[in-house]
Amino acid sequence: MVEWIDKKQIIAPSFSTQAMTVLSPEAAAHTAEHIFMKALTERIDVRPLLVQQGGWSGKIIVRGEEPTWPVIADALVEANLVIMEGRRVLIHVFEDIEGARAEFPELRAYEERIKPPVRVVEVEGYDWAACIRDHAENTRESWGIIVDDLSSLSGGRYELSFHAGPDAVRRLALILRELGISVRKLNTSIESLSETVGALVDKADELKLKVRSLGRSVIDGYSIVKAASGKPVRMIRADALNIKDVVDKAVKTATATDTCIIVISRDDDLARVLLACPKGSQYNIGSLMRSTSSAVGGMGGGGMEAAIGSVSWELIDSLVERILSEL
Repeated sequence: MVEWIDKKQIIAPSFSTQAMTVLSPEAAAHTAEHIFMKALTERIDVRPLLVQQGGWSGKIIVRGEEPTWPVIADALVEANLVIMEGRRVLIHVFEDIEGARAEFPELRAYEERIKPPVRVVEVEGYDWAACIRDHAENTRESWGIIVDDLSSLSGGRYELSFHAGPDAVRRLALILRELGISVRKLNTSIESLSETVGALVDKADELKLKVRSLGRSVIDGYSIVKAASGKPVRMIRADALNIKDVVDKAVKTATATDTCIIVISRDDDLARVLLACPKGSQYNIGSLMRSTSSAVGGMGGGGMEAAIGSVSWELIDSLVERILSEL
C-alpha cells in the first residue's frame, strides 16, 4: 500500500484562524459530496450511479430506496458537522479491491466501476470511498453542502442537486428569502409550514372536485320528474357541492319558476339532499324532509321553504321517492 496527502489545492496558514483560498472548487465540492453520500447511505439503502459536477454545484443520480426530504435533511446535518470539523482528506492506493477492503472494511466501492490500481479517498476517520477524482486536502475547504432539489427518474433512480462552498451560501440565502416570504404570506411558522401547505393542497383538491361537479351539472342541466301530485319537480345532481351555500338561491329559483327543486350532492358514501319549494306553497318543507329522511334511516330538517336531509348513498333513491310521494 502507498499512502500520501495531496497538498496542491489549499493555501492556508491555519485552519482554525485563517480563511482558505481554494484553488479547485470542483475538488472541494466533490469532497463535500463524498461526505454527504456517506451520511445518506448510513440512513437508507441507496447507491450513487453518477455525479455530474461543474464548479461548486452538481447533481447526484442514485438508485435504491427513495431519499425523502426528512432523511436528506438529517444527512445534511451530519455532513456539515463533519465538514466544519476540518478533517484531513487522505489518499490511499492499493493494487486491487481486495487489498483495499482488507485495510478498510467500511470501504464504499462498486466493483464494476473499479480498475486497478484502486485509489481510496479517506475523510479522516469518517469515510473511505474508492474514487479517481481530485479532492480537497481538508474538509473545511468545502465550506458546507446543501441539497436543494430532488426528482424521481425511471427505474428506481433519483436525482439530487447539491451546492457547496460559496454557491451553497448563495443558494441557502435564496431559500431562506423565499421561505421567509412564504411563511409571512401564509401566516404560519417555519415549523408548521409543511403542515400548512399540505392543508392548502387538500383544500385545492377539494375545490377541484367541486369545480368538476359544477361543470358536469352545468352541462347536464337539470331533469324533470313528476311528483305524486303530478306537478313537475326539477332535480339537479352536483357532487361535492356544499348545498348549504345555495339554499337561498334555490328558494328564489323555485319561487320564480313555481316548481320545487331537489339538489343531490354525494360526498363519499353520504348523500345530501336539498329540497326547495316556492314561497307561500302549501308545504312545510322542514317537516317533510325530517319525516322522509327518518323513514329511510337518515336525518334532516329546515324551514318552511327549504330543508336539507342526509342519508347513505345507497338509499338516495328511496329518499327521493318518498319526497316525491309527499309533493
